[in-house]
Amino acid sequence: MVHAGPAARAPSRAMFAAAEAKPRRAVSPLGIPKSPSFHSGLDLVANQAATKRSESVSDVARAFRFALFAGAGMEGQPPQKAPSPPDARSPPPPAAAASPERPTQIPNTDKESLMVQLPLLKDAPAAEREQLFVQKLRQCCLLFDFADEPLSDLKWKEVKRAALLEMVEYVTSQRGVITEAIYPEAVNMFAINLFRTLPPSSNPNGAEFDPEEDEPTLEAAWPHLQLVYELFLRLLESPDFQPNIAKKYIDQKFVLQLLELFDSEDPRERDFLKTTLHRIYGKFLVLRAYIRKQINNVFYRFIYETEHHNGIAELLEILGSIINGFALPLKEEHKLFLLRVLLPLHKAKSLSVYHAQLAYCVVQFLEKDPSLTQPVVRALLKYWPKTHSPKEVMFLNEMEEILDVIEPAEFQKIMDPLFRQLAKCVSSPHFQVAERALYYWNNEYIMSLISDNATHILPIMFPSLYRNTKSHWNKTIHGLVYNALKLFMEMNQKLFDECTQQYKQEKQKERERMIHREELWQQLEARAASNPAYRDMVTARSPPDIPGDEPPADLSYQRIEQEAHEARKQGYNASKPLLRKKSELPADTSTVKALIEHKRADAYLPTPPDVNQC
Repeated sequence: MVHAGPAARAPSRAMFAAAEAKPRRAVSPLGIPKSPSFHSGLDLVANQAATKRSESVSDVARAFRFALFAGAGMEGQPPQKAPSPPDARSPPPPAAAASPERPTQIPNTDKESLMVQLPLLKDAPAAEREQLFVQKLRQCCLLFDFADEPLSDLKWKEVKRAALLEMVEYVTSQRGVITEAIYPEAVNMFAINLFRTLPPSSNPNGAEFDPEEDEPTLEAAWPHLQLVYELFLRLLESPDFQPNIAKKYIDQKFVLQLLELFDSEDPRERDFLKTTLHRIYGKFLVLRAYIRKQINNVFYRFIYETEHHNGIAELLEILGSIINGFALPLKEEHKLFLLRVLLPLHKAKSLSVYHAQLAYCVVQFLEKDPSLTQPVVRALLKYWPKTHSPKEVMFLNEMEEILDVIEPAEFQKIMDPLFRQLAKCVSSPHFQVAERALYYWNNEYIMSLISDNATHILPIMFPSLYRNTKSHWNKTIHGLVYNALKLFMEMNQKLFDECTQQYKQEKQKERERMIHREELWQQLEARAASNPAYRDMVTARSPPDIPGDEPPADLSYQRIEQEAHEARKQGYNASKPLLRKKSELPADTSTVKALIEHKRADAYLPTPPDVNQC
């Protein structure tokens, strides 16, 4: 072993001695206990490395300022200084220094150089328009405070808004303006403005959101964000847009950050995000599988972890268009997506927010592959709500949509469990649930399926219908029940009479069982009465209610026809909205006005979404 001499050990001793001379903490920032000298030496080395990094960052900033001022001088327009906004965040460096994965920023001292009044694109010479377009994109990377200080920097907020409007019009009306140098600048500007940490949820506990009662939290910086979204959509829709060039900047990391914004509480932003992601899915074939995978991950977290996400409806709307374009036969991964992702979404307590989009996706799958009907219906019956009546009405709506597209052969596989559940719904004390279930008998296609399988369905449904001719508290339900009985009677009079007699026999047997049971209890009480302590321990028992005492319902054809006619006179309509008592609390007028004035993102595009391109 070779030992270092005293001269070699002297620098090390001096370094550690200097480190030990400084005050040090007992533990490291990570909570690891420090030794007397070794960790202090590491701290000294780390501080020296941090100093070198800060010096290198300063060199980059000086180089960028030199390039920026040199570029402005070449155009004959020296930079004009203006007061820097106190809350504005710094913009990114030029495209040559920008990474396609992450938007970068420049030091705060260079914000003044971007806050200048640039000339209009239409007034600039054709040879200088590309450079001017790049300058405007960089200028729009400045971010302003709309929340805490909405009245600050009004001049420069208006300058940015005007620049965004001008670029939107420029990209829409001109051809050949999206050159290769524009792609990194446009994507970087989009990322700087939009990719941000969303504020904490106003509903952190994940309580059920009622779109008719609850007001969303709107984004304060929407005057700028809306124009940024519009500009990016114009770029994607432009005939000059080349996905082969843009894929270097619109990559998987970009898509992942875009998906994170779907949790925004502002419905206007989610609407633009929906259109933007749909366009990216259509333009970038290489990203399609990744987009579907990440949407699945959002759903998995929502179902099994958080049960709170604001953008489920918008993501399902995108998927509805994607599913519509699936090629046949369906891939196994698509079937698993239906069974493991879409169907478990029915369990969430916030189902009312996205149920319409979810039902559309499920029906699209069944139209593509009817063999999926049985697992889908059985899953819905498995998740059928037990104590949530409004949610039960949603399930009934979705089940009717499924029955509208079901094949007769598939219907026979699921009719027994399905109509057992419908029989429970008809007997529900919640009149909207019973009413919605009885509306099935107004659907001509469903009635044709029932007619072909009446021998199986009528014995299942008859007891519930018979009981509710008089026992249900709501008179509207009486009329709907008689209407269903009339249709069954017209289908098969003989079977209807057999079910009537069978039901009466079952009721008589039940009555006899109750009487026999009561006699046994009386005998038991008589034997117990011989005990001297009986009167001190037992109070008198009231006699039980024995079924069958009430007069039987009149199920003659004349009676059923009369009740069904009365129900039709009331003008019931299966498509009518369900009535509900709404809150009388005053709504925020500014929020209501902003939502009314919002236009769907599709209105800003030259062509509507083409589902065949998904």
